[in-house]
Amino acid sequence: MISLKPRFKTRTLLAIVTTICVLLGTLHWLVERFSYRLTGTGEIYASEGWPYSLKVLTKQLGQENAKRPRVYSIGARDFFLDEEYLWRLDIKPDQLELVIDELDLESIDWELPTPEMFERRQPTWWRSDTDEDAQMFISSFFSLHDRGNDGEHFFAVYNKESGALRVWHKSNF
Repeated sequence: MISLKPRFKTRTLLAIVTTICVLLGTLHWLVERFSYRLTGTGEIYASEGWPYSLKVLTKQLGQENAKRPRVYSIGARDFFLDEEYLWRLDIKPDQLELVIDELDLESIDWELPTPEMFERRQPTWWRSDTDEDAQMFISSFFSLHDRGNDGEHFFAVYNKESGALRVWHKSNF
């Protein structure tokens, strides 16, 4: 005769499901937190891992004048020594000129929306908050479609309303 009694009690089943959820949540947090160290791709939390250009820029802006930037490494592209980064730096409008000078950017007229490659990038804090008054800047040899020349290259969008400066940085060896 087949018994219709449940094999596990509801409390036991609930405890098993809860334990699995906690373990999966912890694993997700660990992978997200340390993915940059493991794969070269992901959020960079320690300023020691930031690209040199960003370190110099934040030093010039001063700690009291800028919130801590968010930095994401896209990792090596095309050539194993090339790297790409995404930054989000909240700055005041009067600091924009310093950023333009430091990164050697030129203002460009671009019909919104911003280039698709710029908007398809990874982290959630990168998503566009671009308004119609956004200013766009590009360095001399930045290429939207391929690797581009050796050196440091930048494409940036500054939102006057929110003060957010989003920078796509290519560091080509």
